[in-house]
Amino acid sequence: MWGWLTNRIKKRIDTEKVKEKFSSTTIREKKTTLSRFTFTSIMYYRSKLIKNTISENTHITLVFLYLLFLIFYFLIPPINNAASDETKQFFDEALTSGGFKGFGDETIRYIIITVTSSLALVLSILSAMYVFTHREQKTISPSVSNVTRKNGLVVFVVLMVIFSMITGYTLSANMDSLMKQEEYANQHPLHVTNVLFYKICAWIAIIISATTFVVELIRYLFISMNPDKMLKNSIMQIAKNLNILTGFYTRKKFNNLLIELYKTFHHNIESIFQNLKFLGDHNMNKDFDENVAALSEIIKKLKGGNSRYDVENVASHLLERDGLHFVGIYNSLLRNTLSLLIHLYKNNHFNKGKELTRLYFLMFLDGEDSLKQHFTLSLNEFLDSLDTSNERQLRDFLNGLKNLPEDSTLIIYKNLIQKLVVKKNAEMLTTVVYDFKEHIIDGKTKRPKAIVKPMFKAIAAQNQKNLKKSAIVILLQSLVKAIEVSHYGTVGFLVKYLVTNFTGEEINNAYQRLKQAPLSFTTIFESIDEPDNVSDENTEIGLIGINIETFDYCCKKMVILLYGQQKYVIKEALWFVEDDDSFKTFIEMDNEFENCPYSSYIFKKIESSSTKYGLLFFKDKEIMKDIRDKLKLKSLDESDGKSPSESSSLEV
Repeated sequence: MWGWLTNRIKKRIDTEKVKEKFSSTTIREKKTTLSRFTFTSIMYYRSKLIKNTISENTHITLVFLYLLFLIFYFLIPPINNAASDETKQFFDEALTSGGFKGFGDETIRYIIITVTSSLALVLSILSAMYVFTHREQKTISPSVSNVTRKNGLVVFVVLMVIFSMITGYTLSANMDSLMKQEEYANQHPLHVTNVLFYKICAWIAIIISATTFVVELIRYLFISMNPDKMLKNSIMQIAKNLNILTGFYTRKKFNNLLIELYKTFHHNIESIFQNLKFLGDHNMNKDFDENVAALSEIIKKLKGGNSRYDVENVASHLLERDGLHFVGIYNSLLRNTLSLLIHLYKNNHFNKGKELTRLYFLMFLDGEDSLKQHFTLSLNEFLDSLDTSNERQLRDFLNGLKNLPEDSTLIIYKNLIQKLVVKKNAEMLTTVVYDFKEHIIDGKTKRPKAIVKPMFKAIAAQNQKNLKKSAIVILLQSLVKAIEVSHYGTVGFLVKYLVTNFTGEEINNAYQRLKQAPLSFTTIFESIDEPDNVSDENTEIGLIGINIETFDYCCKKMVILLYGQQKYVIKEALWFVEDDDSFKTFIEMDNEFENCPYSSYIFKKIESSSTKYGLLFFKDKEIMKDIRDKLKLKSLDESDGKSPSESSSLEV
C-alpha cells in the first residue's frame, strides 16, 4: 500500500516537473536567453574584429590590404591576343562619330596622369577642410570632435587616396614603357590599352572606391558642423545604446564589451548636452525643442519596459544587472541636464529652461531607492543653484516637484523654505508654503493617481497622515529658524499659517516629534515614519539647519506665539474654526515651561517685539493674562497697570 502511494506521488511530481519544463513561460524565457546570447556573441566578435584588428590598426590594415591589391595587380595577366579587325573597326567608328578622332593610348595615359595628379589637390583640400571643421566642431561639442569614427575615416581616406596615386603612377609608367617599344608604331592606337585592360579596370575600381570615401568624408565633415544633425545622430545613438544594453547577455567574457558600451553611452550623453547648449545660446528654438522632445522619449523608454527581451522596467533591469555602470550613466544624465539648465537660466533663456526643467524631473526613476537618492542629491544641487528671488525659475521648480512622490520631496521643500526664511523673502515664502501644503497635504500632484484597493485604503490613509505630520514638523522647524534669526514678519506669517491650516492637536503631535528629533529631514535616507534613525553624515544634504544650542530657547518662544494665536482665533471664532475638540486643543505650555528659570526673560523678549509679528493677540489683555498665568508670571496689570500694547520696547 505504502509503495503504491509512494509511486503515485513520485509520478505526480515527475509530471509536474515535465509540465514546468515545457511550459510556455519556460520556453519563452529560454528563447529570450538564447536571443540575448546570440545577439551579444555576434556583437562581441564583430567588435573584436573591427576594433582590435581594424579600428586600432587602421594604417596597418590598409597597408596590408593594399599589398594584397598590388599582388593582385601585378598578377593580372596582360591580354596578348590582338583585337579582331571587326572590334578595331567598331571602336574607330564609335570614337570618330563621338568626336574623339585620334583617341588612343596617349590620351588614356594622359587621363590617368591627370586624375592621379589631381588626387594631390584633393588631399590638400581635405586637409584644409578637416582642420576647419575640427575647430568649428570643437567649439560646439568637444566630445564629438574626438570621435573615433571621424578620425578613422580621415586616416582611411588619406591612405586610400595615396594608394590610388601610387597605382595610377605605376599604371602610367607601365603604359609608357609599352608605348616606347619599337613595334608599337605598327600597332593600333589602342593597343596598349587592350594589353593592360584588366589593370586599367583595377585602377578604375580603386579610383571609384577612393572617390566614394572622399565624398563620404566631405559629407560627414559638413554634417559635423551642423549641431542639429549631430544632435539627432547622438540621440539616435543613445537609443541604440539603450536597446543594446537591454538585450545584453552578461558573462565574464563580455565584460570589456559592456564597459565599452557604457563608455560610448556616456560619450553620447555629453555630446547631446553640448549641442543643446549651442542651440540654446544661438536661439535655434525649433531645433532645441524638437531635440529635447526626442530626448524625452528616450527617457520614457528607460522608465518603461522592453517586450522583446521580456523586461518590465529597463532602468530597474540595468541597475540590478550592471550596478555602478548604470548609476554612472544616470548621474551623467542628471549632471549634464542640470548644468545646461543652470546655464540657460543664468542667460535668461526662461522658455528653454522651462522645457529642460520638465526633462529633468522626467528623469526621476520611481521604484528604485538608490536611484531616488541620487536624484534627491541632484535636486538639492539644483535648488542650491536656483535663483529663489526669480519667480519664473521658482515656479518651474515647484511645478517639477509636483511630478514627484510626496515623500521624495520633503527634504527639498524644507531646504527651500529655510533658504527663503534666511533671505527674508516673504513673498516667495508665501508661494512655496502654499504649494507645499497643496502638494504634500492636499495631495494635488501632476502624477497619475494610483487606484487603491479597498484592503490597502487604511495603509494609504496612514501614509497620508504621516505625510501631514511630516509637513507640520518641517513648518515648525522653519518657524524655529525664523525665530533664531529674528525675522519677525516671517515668524508672524508662519504662526498664522500653522494655526489657520492645522488643528491644535495636529500641531501638538508634530511638536512632540520635533522635540524628539530636531534634526529630522536632513538626510536622503530618512523614513517619514522614523526620521531620527539615520545618522550617516555622508548622506546629509547641505541645509541651513537649526542651531541646537538655541533650539530649546527658540522653541519656547514659538510655543508662546502659537498658544496666543490659537487662543485668539478660537475666541474670535474665525471662519476656519470648527466646533471640534481637536481645534480646542492647545499646544502644551505647562510642560514646556515647567521648571524653566528664564520664563520671564522669554516673555519680555517676545513682548518687546509684539508690534513686529503682526499678531493681534498681543492686544488682547485676557489672552496675555492667560499666557502670564501659564508661565506663572506676575500680571502686568497688577504691577504697573499697563497693557502689553502700551508697554514700551523692553531692553534685555
